[in-house]
Amino acid sequence: MVDHAGILMEQGKSMACERVCGVNDNIEKAHYHSYYEIYYMEAGERHFVINNQPYFARQGDFVLFSPYIMHCAYSGKDIAFKRILICFREHEISSEELREKLSAGTGIYRMDAKSNKRMHFLMEMFMEEQDRAGEYREEYMKSILNTMVLTMLEKSVMSGAEKLKNTDYVSEIMDYINYHYQEDLTLQKLADLLFISPPYLCKIFKEYANQTVVQYINTTRILNAQRMVMETEDRITEISRSVGFVNVTHFNRVFKSITGITPSVFRKRVRMRENK
Repeated sequence: MVDHAGILMEQGKSMACERVCGVNDNIEKAHYHSYYEIYYMEAGERHFVINNQPYFARQGDFVLFSPYIMHCAYSGKDIAFKRILICFREHEISSEELREKLSAGTGIYRMDAKSNKRMHFLMEMFMEEQDRAGEYREEYMKSILNTMVLTMLEKSVMSGAEKLKNTDYVSEIMDYINYHYQEDLTLQKLADLLFISPPYLCKIFKEYANQTVVQYINTTRILNAQRMVMETEDRITEISRSVGFVNVTHFNRVFKSITGITPSVFRKRVRMRENK
């Protein structure tokens, strides 16, 4: 996906806009700009990571990025989206008060239907002026821009409810592992569920769960293996496959590292207690 508005800004423009439709256009590498961006979701939905914090935007939402704020964007597989992007430099905002509010305003904004319709109309006007070759084009664009910014800050509510905390990420992954431990679980697969990168998943999981993702997967599998060893007469190789291990030797090694004994010894001790 080519960012034409961004190209115009890098070429020296102080205001630019574009409308883009996309599917599977994921900007996975975090980046920043030296100017402001207002991102309007005309259709679809989009996941964002802004300064290492995840956000979710749906149709009708506005996303504000301040200069030099690290961010990236994702969509679910085959989920189409349409957005309008407005880029501008700080000096185009006439009011010092507005500039101060903008500088601290990075995040998701949501407004009522009437205000949203007005904001969308202003964006359409802004795009028309960009394409027009008039003498006062820049002045018109600046006037519309300031009205848009004022409308967004005055008529909308910054959405904290849509902000997904890292603890929620970890909890969601734990729940998924608990229900899918029998499957082939890779870091990439788990990270894709949340539209984040494997390194970021590993970082927040270790921070909030005090163990690695792999350790949690192995512990979950071994706990379920212990239950099967106690409650069934299934062979160790069958139990190994049932809880998600491909190689029984690896299963035995992990089982012993967690419980201190092999599965066979564990079964013998269980049977001895039962026969007393």
